[in-house]
Amino acid sequence: MNYYVIIGNSFASVAAIEAIRRNDAKNPITVIAEESRIAYGKPLISYLLEGKVSPQQMTYRDSDFYQKNKVQLILGNKVVEVDAANRNVAMSSGDRLEFERLLIASGSRPFLPPIAGLNLKNVFTFVTWDDIEKLQKIAAPTKKAVVIGAGLIGLKAAESLTKIGVKVTVIELADYALSTVLDKGSAQIIQSVFEKAGVNFYFQTTVDEISGYNKAEKVKLRNGMELDCDFVVVAIGVIPNIELVKKSEFKTKRGILVDQYLQTNVEGIYAAGDVAEVYDPATDQYLWRPILPNAVRQGKIAGRNMSGEKVEFDNVIALNATTFFDLPVVSLGMSNVVDEKYEILEQRNDTENLVKRIVLQNEVVVGAILVGKIDRAGIFRGLIKNRLNVRDFKEQLLKPDFGLIHLPKEYWYKEFTGEKI
Repeated sequence: MNYYVIIGNSFASVAAIEAIRRNDAKNPITVIAEESRIAYGKPLISYLLEGKVSPQQMTYRDSDFYQKNKVQLILGNKVVEVDAANRNVAMSSGDRLEFERLLIASGSRPFLPPIAGLNLKNVFTFVTWDDIEKLQKIAAPTKKAVVIGAGLIGLKAAESLTKIGVKVTVIELADYALSTVLDKGSAQIIQSVFEKAGVNFYFQTTVDEISGYNKAEKVKLRNGMELDCDFVVVAIGVIPNIELVKKSEFKTKRGILVDQYLQTNVEGIYAAGDVAEVYDPATDQYLWRPILPNAVRQGKIAGRNMSGEKVEFDNVIALNATTFFDLPVVSLGMSNVVDEKYEILEQRNDTENLVKRIVLQNEVVVGAILVGKIDRAGIFRGLIKNRLNVRDFKEQLLKPDFGLIHLPKEYWYKEFTGEKI
């Protein structure tokens, strides 16, 4: 009997392994993963494509991590079914593995819309290391690429391809880029940086068809335009990998539903990372947030609970932090809202590519966008997390020197020391 079985081998899985081993140094852990690589940093794949990081820099744990933690690692073998009643998992190899405690950290996969021609050669996704290896065989200076999607994944793909000399056109159904995390004004600054680098954008349309003789050579847009290309990157978004639980009694919506302890409706079976939709007692709803901080935190909490503790997961504030052509961008919480019930404090400088946008509700910070200068991101994150009323220092929030000195002494002392004054 394999006491602990973990499906998946990324951030949530590694965090769970480390948490389990702090409580239980004895019972065996088995990790099953579809990819044939040890855990690596998926956010680094764009930098791998442009040559900014080497293959050796992609992994974030030493090669002996699994051996030190007494983990049996089964790579290149996909779990196709979780049989909750009989406490085993079926793998693509045909083998079955029994378990006492199970963590489903199977992640997500690219969403592929019903576009004619997706099966042609030279149509790629942009999520895994394998995707990058395929792209490296064709992406070269003078080549033309169409990137479908102007979200975080699509723009990172467009950036890295541009940096290696590919001529990129981005197609986006929304009316501006990064619409799920930025307001339109902030997004236009990001768009201008891309356009200065040579990237073209078409908004409020999408690709209806990819055509060519055995490989992608042309795309037809919904607005009637046709664009020549050498390859296409589909980067519209991701969806949770929940197919493996469809034949069992698991409760699912978008992802696998779990309680505040990361446990599914089946005792002893947990889920974490992109595949999990977590119950939030504060809002009485299930939240799906496929972001890296969530995956790490959920994996850690799940591992602790699997190995004997009972710790609640405190939903991580929505956080996206990245750079585009060396321009740093951070969005926090409810960053892109425009509803009249929210108060917006904003400073913009298009010439210097600077944005500071603070979203307030009843004088409590609920969201923020920082572009260009992001050094106060940690303070704003704390304000959102702790729901501190900012009435007494609201006029300071947009000032360049805003910092801890403007916060109540009792607040910042506890926030940064964990102790009361």
